[in-house]
Amino acid sequence: MASGEEIQSGTRQVSSQKNKCTVFAQRVWGKSWADVFATDVTEEFTPNDFEMHRPDWFVARRRRAISKLKDFAHQMLLDPALAVEAP
Repeated sequence: MASGEEIQSGTRQVSSQKNKCTVFAQRVWGKSWADVFATDVTEEFTPNDFEMHRPDWFVARRRRAISKLKDFAHQMLLDPALAVEAP
């Protein structure tokens, strides 16, 4: 667990980084960082990595395996022969 001193140091680093971003945005766009990216902050993040580069065979294989395991686990959970009575 982090000590109070470590937390304060981390808070100072984050604050310093925010200040740098604010100064940068003000110099480049003449607006605050929050104003420039206001619409981005309110949007839900959707990664588009696979639109840029399709997953390789290993990623596709792993996805199929995970999907099969999830289906199998779901079937097992629904099997009445494996049901346990609640106390």
